[in-house]
Amino acid sequence: MRAVARTTWCCVGGRGQAGSWTTPTTPWSGRRACWNSCDRHPFPRPSSWPLTPKGVLCDVPTLLLTRLPGKPPRPAATEIDGFCRQLAETIAQIHDLRDLADARLEPYRLYYDRAHASLVRWIPANAVWTEAIDTVREPPPTTVMTLIHRDYHPENTLWSGGRLTAVVDWTQASRGPAALDLAHMRWNLVADYGQPVADCFLAYYPGHHRSRRPRPPLLGPCQPV
Repeated sequence: MRAVARTTWCCVGGRGQAGSWTTPTTPWSGRRACWNSCDRHPFPRPSSWPLTPKGVLCDVPTLLLTRLPGKPPRPAATEIDGFCRQLAETIAQIHDLRDLADARLEPYRLYYDRAHASLVRWIPANAVWTEAIDTVREPPPTTVMTLIHRDYHPENTLWSGGRLTAVVDWTQASRGPAALDLAHMRWNLVADYGQPVADCFLAYYPGHHRSRRPRPPLLGPCQPV
């Protein structure tokens, strides 16, 4: 990491196992084009520069990203409302970039085999879990596809002085349903802060109350995709 022209840059690269969640969804060229196009939009994220797209210098494709101020969030009880509001408003800005997703990004992919989804051995096969598995095996509903982060949760955001300063870890950015980002954030909020905080986040997401398809109650805190 070094300072260049009063900007601190960090080197980011990595090698994912083929077919795993660590493998970037969108090829390097598409991700770079997407990143450049995002510079025209206001949501907080690092800027980038391609250090070695073909992995010549670092053995893996590598980006330089600006290091932004902030740390992972640890909101006090009195800050939860603003915490949820900023998380919801920021992901809504990202989801507004539908045209960008259509032109630049690959479709999102699942991290499991839908047709053979099953319970792990240590979960009891009761009626709730059986219904959940049946739901997971169903084809996803038809919906509008847009730019999604694909791993949007509190630990992939940076905060300073009660303000969200950056959304980081964009390796899985792809074209997909906005609900996927919302579900992923919600189950993380349930695990870390409880169901009321997850509900507060959703309440701040613009237009959530206009959803045309009711959400099954058992899927409220879960991410079936």
